[in-house]
Amino acid sequence: MKTSKSVFGKYIRTVGQRNEVDEIMTLTLFIQRIFGQHILDPNWTWRKYIYHQIATAMLVIYVVFGTIDILKHTTDVKMIAEACYTFVITAIFPCKYLMIINNRKVFRKLYVEVKTNLYQIIRDDSEEKFNSVLSKGIKIVYGLFFMILLPIITYILRAIWYYTNGKRVTISATTSILMPMKTPYHEVGLLLHSIYMFQASYTLIMVDMWFVFFMFFFCVASDCSIKILDVVRKASETKSEYAKRLNERLRLFYRVNVTQILYIQKMNVMFKWLAILPLVNVTMSGCIIFLLMSKFMLFMKSTS
Repeated sequence: MKTSKSVFGKYIRTVGQRNEVDEIMTLTLFIQRIFGQHILDPNWTWRKYIYHQIATAMLVIYVVFGTIDILKHTTDVKMIAEACYTFVITAIFPCKYLMIINNRKVFRKLYVEVKTNLYQIIRDDSEEKFNSVLSKGIKIVYGLFFMILLPIITYILRAIWYYTNGKRVTISATTSILMPMKTPYHEVGLLLHSIYMFQASYTLIMVDMWFVFFMFFFCVASDCSIKILDVVRKASETKSEYAKRLNERLRLFYRVNVTQILYIQKMNVMFKWLAILPLVNVTMSGCIIFLLMSKFMLFMKSTS
């Protein structure tokens, strides 16, 4: 059986020498490669992946016009609120995408730091600790990936259920396919909507996934670096021998600490603006909830 390294190594190039850290993010990197977002590839350029970017832009425009088309023909408050949320997601996910691409040089430096310095700090601590980190890292990535898939699958299964029972509906009730609801247009529309939903959901959580990945390695490496200062004097050591060994460990800790500080500075550059987008998302979602509440109160007053 071929290993993931032999299968994906040809298609998923990353900065730095390939090692076990790449195996943790294989699934993430593979999906980013499909969508043209694999900026860890040292050969990534806008020109090389221009067709991916054009396809993404056209898909976003298609969904926006499809949502506007539904809004023109509905007065239902719930439909309007859901359509507004579609606009919010459609606005935020390209922003996240463009911001992470704009900082791709810093992103690559962070990844190299993980694969070299943090990797070595953890490995020097113990092989068992390192294997545990790899195992936990893979579980975290796959857990987040299935969090993306679960809501998408429910939407798709709903559409398939209606389809098998002779009724044709869109994946999202608030986004039209802008085509006749008959074969093959209906199926094409469902496919396009499914691709958009997966790409938007993946892009939104992908940035958070990388943040978790970088912080996970930083926290584990910090725990390991503390042990450098655990220098117990041996019974056979003289004071001068102990002092010399302690001085060497302090020098090592200083070098490791400087590496970690520079790493955090890169993290700040990479994620300080990206961290605002979730707050914007929460704020806009809150406004939509207040809209629903106000409309509901007006409805209750009109019926009383």
